[in-house]
Amino acid sequence: MSVLTPSLKNEIIALGFLGIPTFARIARANTMVMSRREFVMASKVMGATNLRVVTREVLPNVLVPIMSFGFLVVAALMIADGSLSFLGLGIPPPTPSWGAMIAAGQPNLQRDPHLVFVPATFLFLTVFALNAVGDRARSRFDTKAASV
Repeated sequence: MSVLTPSLKNEIIALGFLGIPTFARIARANTMVMSRREFVMASKVMGATNLRVVTREVLPNVLVPIMSFGFLVVAALMIADGSLSFLGLGIPPPTPSWGAMIAAGQPNLQRDPHLVFVPATFLFLTVFALNAVGDRARSRFDTKAASV
C-alpha cells in the first residue's frame, strides 16, 4: 500500500494479492486429497463422468474447508485494513474506517477516550466473532476429526 496511492480499490487489490495464494493452496491440497478418497473412486468405477465426479463428489468437500478458512482470512484482512488505516496508508479520510477512527481519536485520548475505545471495541468484537464462526465451521466439518 505504501507503493500505491491510498484508495479503496488499491487496498482491495493489495489485500487480495496477499490472500488469494493461500486459498489456491488450500483448494489444490483438498482437491488432491479428495480425488483419492474411496467414494470418488467408487463413483468413477460406477461410470460417472469426470464433470459429475467433480461437481457431486469433490467440489462440495473442497468448498467446506475453503469457506471455513474464509472467515479466518476475512478477520485477518480486517485487522490489516485497520492497521493500514491507522497508519494513514489505507482508505482515504472521507470513507469511514475503524483504523482511521482510532487514529483520529488518539490525540484526544485523555479527554475523550470513547473516540478510541468504541471503534477498537467493535473491531475486536467483529474479528472475534469471525474467528469463532470460522473455528466452529472448521471443527464441525473437519473430516479428519470425524473419522478418528
